[in-house]
Amino acid sequence: MTAITATDPATAYPLLTTIAHGRALHEISLDVTLATPTYHGQTTLTIHPGVIDAEAIELYGHSQCAVLAGAIAERTGWPLLLIERYHDSDGWQPTHAAALTDDGLALDIYGPRAIADVLLHISGYGSWPLRHRFLNTWQELSGGYTAAWTEATDALGIEIGRVFASVLVEAVS
Repeated sequence: MTAITATDPATAYPLLTTIAHGRALHEISLDVTLATPTYHGQTTLTIHPGVIDAEAIELYGHSQCAVLAGAIAERTGWPLLLIERYHDSDGWQPTHAAALTDDGLALDIYGPRAIADVLLHISGYGSWPLRHRFLNTWQELSGGYTAAWTEATDALGIEIGRVFASVLVEAVS
Protein backbone atom coordinates (compact mmCIF):
# COMPACT_ATOMS: atom_id res chain seq x y z
CA MET A 1 0.00 0.00 0.00
CA THR A 2 1.23 3.48 -0.81
CA ALA A 3 2.19 5.56 2.21
CA ILE A 4 -0.22 8.39 2.89
CA THR A 5 0.75 11.31 5.06
CA ALA A 6 -1.66 13.50 7.00
CA THR A 7 -1.99 17.06 5.80
CA ASP A 8 -2.62 20.27 7.69
CA PRO A 9 -5.75 21.82 6.13
CA ALA A 10 -4.45 25.38 6.49
CA THR A 11 -1.30 24.47 4.57
CA ALA A 12 -2.83 22.05 2.08
CA TYR A 13 -6.01 24.03 1.38
CA PRO A 14 -5.30 27.73 2.01
CA LEU A 15 -8.19 29.04 -0.12
CA LEU A 16 -10.74 26.70 1.45
CA THR A 17 -9.40 27.41 4.94
CA THR A 18 -9.89 31.14 4.36
CA ILE A 19 -13.45 30.60 3.12
CA ALA A 20 -14.23 28.31 6.08
CA HIS A 21 -13.38 31.00 8.70
CA GLY A 22 -12.54 28.40 11.34
CA ARG A 23 -15.27 25.91 10.42
CA ALA A 24 -14.50 22.39 9.27
CA LEU A 25 -14.19 22.20 5.48
CA HIS A 26 -17.17 19.85 5.16
CA GLU A 27 -19.36 22.47 6.87
CA ILE A 28 -18.98 25.05 4.10
CA SER A 29 -21.10 25.23 0.95
CA LEU A 30 -19.55 26.24 -2.35
CA ASP A 31 -21.48 26.92 -5.54
CA VAL A 32 -19.45 25.49 -8.41
CA THR A 33 -20.30 26.86 -11.85
CA LEU A 34 -19.22 24.76 -14.80
CA ALA A 35 -18.43 26.15 -18.26
CA THR A 36 -19.61 22.87 -19.81
CA PRO A 37 -22.72 21.18 -18.39
CA THR A 38 -22.46 17.80 -16.69
CA TYR A 39 -23.77 14.73 -18.50
CA HIS A 40 -27.15 15.48 -16.91
CA GLY A 41 -27.10 19.13 -18.03
CA GLN A 42 -26.26 20.79 -14.72
CA THR A 43 -24.04 23.87 -14.73
CA THR A 44 -24.20 24.87 -11.05
CA LEU A 45 -23.66 22.48 -8.16
CA THR A 46 -23.45 23.09 -4.41
CA ILE A 47 -20.45 21.25 -3.01
CA HIS A 48 -19.41 20.59 0.59
CA PRO A 49 -15.69 19.75 0.39
CA GLY A 50 -15.14 16.12 1.30
CA VAL A 51 -18.85 15.23 1.53
CA ILE A 52 -19.75 12.60 -1.04
CA ASP A 53 -23.37 13.36 -1.83
CA ALA A 54 -25.46 13.64 -5.02
CA GLU A 55 -23.90 16.99 -5.96
CA ALA A 56 -20.33 15.69 -5.52
CA ILE A 57 -21.20 12.59 -7.55
CA GLU A 58 -22.61 14.79 -10.31
CA LEU A 59 -19.46 16.93 -10.30
CA TYR A 60 -16.84 14.19 -10.16
CA GLY A 61 -18.83 11.37 -11.73
CA HIS A 62 -20.24 13.27 -14.69
CA SER A 63 -17.99 16.28 -15.35
CA GLN A 64 -14.73 16.77 -13.44
CA CYS A 65 -13.60 13.15 -13.04
CA ALA A 66 -10.15 13.99 -14.46
CA VAL A 67 -9.62 16.54 -11.69
CA LEU A 68 -10.44 13.99 -9.00
CA ALA A 69 -8.40 11.23 -10.67
CA GLY A 70 -5.44 13.60 -10.99
CA ALA A 71 -5.70 14.64 -7.35
CA ILE A 72 -5.81 10.99 -6.23
CA ALA A 73 -2.81 10.11 -8.42
CA GLU A 74 -0.91 13.16 -7.14
CA ARG A 75 -1.52 12.09 -3.53
CA THR A 76 -0.71 8.40 -4.01
CA GLY A 77 1.48 8.00 -7.08
CA TRP A 78 -1.07 5.55 -8.50
CA PRO A 79 -1.52 5.39 -12.28
CA LEU A 80 -4.57 6.81 -14.02
CA LEU A 81 -7.35 4.75 -15.57
CA LEU A 82 -8.87 6.34 -18.66
CA ILE A 83 -12.15 5.08 -20.10
CA GLU A 84 -12.78 6.05 -23.72
CA ARG A 85 -15.81 5.65 -25.94
CA TYR A 86 -15.85 5.46 -29.70
CA HIS A 87 -17.67 8.09 -31.76
CA ASP A 88 -18.09 7.44 -35.49
CA SER A 89 -17.18 11.05 -36.30
CA ASP A 90 -14.41 11.64 -33.75
CA GLY A 91 -12.89 8.23 -32.99
CA TRP A 92 -11.91 7.39 -29.41
CA GLN A 93 -12.74 10.14 -26.90
CA PRO A 94 -12.08 10.31 -23.13
CA THR A 95 -15.26 9.56 -21.18
CA HIS A 96 -14.22 8.92 -17.57
CA ALA A 97 -11.08 8.92 -15.47
CA ALA A 98 -10.17 7.27 -12.18
CA ALA A 99 -7.01 6.29 -10.34
CA LEU A 100 -5.88 2.67 -10.24
CA THR A 101 -5.20 1.48 -6.68
CA ASP A 102 -2.41 -0.88 -5.68
CA ASP A 103 -5.12 -3.56 -5.51
CA GLY A 104 -6.08 -3.02 -9.16
CA LEU A 105 -9.36 -1.26 -8.40
CA ALA A 106 -10.58 1.94 -9.98
CA LEU A 107 -10.97 4.70 -7.40
CA ASP A 108 -13.30 7.54 -8.28
CA ILE A 109 -16.12 9.44 -6.57
CA TYR A 110 -18.12 6.19 -6.34
CA GLY A 111 -15.37 4.59 -4.25
CA PRO A 112 -13.20 1.60 -5.13
CA ARG A 113 -14.64 -0.76 -7.75
CA ALA A 114 -13.54 -3.29 -10.32
CA ILE A 115 -12.72 -1.89 -13.75
CA ALA A 116 -15.44 -4.13 -15.21
CA ASP A 117 -17.96 -2.45 -12.91
CA VAL A 118 -16.86 1.01 -14.08
CA LEU A 119 -17.27 -0.07 -17.71
CA LEU A 120 -20.70 -1.54 -16.95
CA HIS A 121 -21.75 1.69 -15.21
CA ILE A 122 -20.67 3.82 -18.17
CA SER A 123 -22.28 1.48 -20.70
CA GLY A 124 -25.62 2.30 -19.07
CA TYR A 125 -25.42 5.82 -20.56
CA GLY A 126 -25.25 4.71 -24.21
CA SER A 127 -24.40 1.95 -26.60
CA TRP A 128 -20.93 3.13 -27.60
CA PRO A 129 -17.95 0.83 -27.79
CA LEU A 130 -15.75 1.37 -24.72
CA ARG A 131 -12.12 0.71 -23.97
CA HIS A 132 -9.80 1.46 -21.09
CA ARG A 133 -6.12 2.16 -20.75
CA PHE A 134 -3.66 3.09 -18.06
CA LEU A 135 -1.58 6.25 -17.96
CA ASN A 136 1.21 7.34 -15.66
CA THR A 137 0.62 11.01 -16.51
CA TRP A 138 -1.93 13.06 -18.46
CA GLN A 139 0.90 13.96 -20.86
CA GLU A 140 0.58 10.44 -22.32
CA LEU A 141 -2.70 11.50 -23.93
CA SER A 142 -2.55 12.69 -27.50
CA GLY A 143 -4.97 14.75 -29.53
CA GLY A 144 -4.69 18.04 -27.65
CA TYR A 145 -6.33 16.97 -24.41
CA THR A 146 -5.47 18.65 -21.13
CA ALA A 147 -1.82 17.93 -20.36
CA ALA A 148 -2.27 18.11 -16.59
CA TRP A 149 -5.30 17.65 -14.36
CA THR A 150 -4.66 21.04 -12.80
CA GLU A 151 -5.31 22.71 -16.16
CA ALA A 152 -8.94 21.54 -16.09
CA THR A 153 -9.93 23.84 -13.23
CA ASP A 154 -8.89 26.88 -11.19
CA ALA A 155 -6.96 27.06 -7.90
CA LEU A 156 -10.09 26.62 -5.77
CA GLY A 157 -11.21 23.67 -7.91
CA ILE A 158 -7.79 22.08 -7.40
CA GLU A 159 -8.14 22.38 -3.62
CA ILE A 160 -11.67 20.96 -3.66
CA GLY A 161 -10.46 18.02 -5.76
CA ARG A 162 -7.62 17.41 -3.33
CA VAL A 163 -10.02 17.35 -0.37
CA PHE A 164 -12.18 14.71 -2.06
CA ALA A 165 -9.06 12.77 -3.05
CA SER A 166 -7.93 12.74 0.59
CA VAL A 167 -11.30 11.45 1.78
CA LEU A 168 -11.39 8.67 -0.83
CA VAL A 169 -7.76 7.60 -0.36
CA GLU A 170 -8.07 7.52 3.41
CA ALA A 171 -11.20 5.36 3.06
CA VAL A 172 -9.27 2.68 1.15
CA SER A 173 -6.06 2.87 3.18
